[in-house]
Amino acid sequence: MSQTYDDRIPSISTRVQSKFNLPSDIFCIDIMDGCAGYIKALKVASLLESKGYKKIIIIAGEINSLMTSKSDVGTRILFGDGISISIIEADDSSFDAIILNNGDHKNTISCNIKESKLNMNGVEVFNFTRHKVPNLISSFLNKTKKTLAHYDLFAVHQASKLVVDNICSTLNYQNKLCDNFLCGNIGNLGSGSIGAWLANIKDLEKKDKINMLATGFGSGISWGVASIVVEINKNEIIYV
Repeated sequence: MSQTYDDRIPSISTRVQSKFNLPSDIFCIDIMDGCAGYIKALKVASLLESKGYKKIIIIAGEINSLMTSKSDVGTRILFGDGISISIIEADDSSFDAIILNNGDHKNTISCNIKESKLNMNGVEVFNFTRHKVPNLISSFLNKTKKTLAHYDLFAVHQASKLVVDNICSTLNYQNKLCDNFLCGNIGNLGSGSIGAWLANIKDLEKKDKINMLATGFGSGISWGVASIVVEINKNEIIYV
């Protein structure tokens, strides 16, 4: 799950499969998506589970410096380099997700391959996160007949502290186990940011099963929300 890669062919997923000497019959797929990508990957994982796959690895994130080195400083300081790795195992817990897309012909968030320069209309992005994302969360909760109080964690894509604080303030929510924003020292990792946020939560692996609501949003333009049960066996950050 990435938008930054060195080669178009072969796929990243098959190279990972070969690197770790995984069986040749595993299902490999590359998804080129932005900050809503983790939600989309969870949805794909759910579909694979329904077909009998018991364990899924989601590798998500970006080497953003490849796109931001030529960007203006206001954009450049928001992003970091890194990936998150999630190993998801099938069980009998429930899963639900909504993913929405609206083709971005205005280039609100864009990066031309030849230029390799990430451009972002900050005002449009902020307005998008201010209205579309909270509305989707509220719609999802109404559909599922739940409230945010039902969830132990509310994972918001770590776009920036301003954006995360604004969404949580609009929804009148504060996580009890941690801060809503935890990636100030890492930066926005795109589709990897939710995993990075989870990895920053101390002692999470000591908790019992956790009901989590997660939302991702960004380039595309796309935005989504997913409800998932989290039971973490190992949770850590590795700096390289």
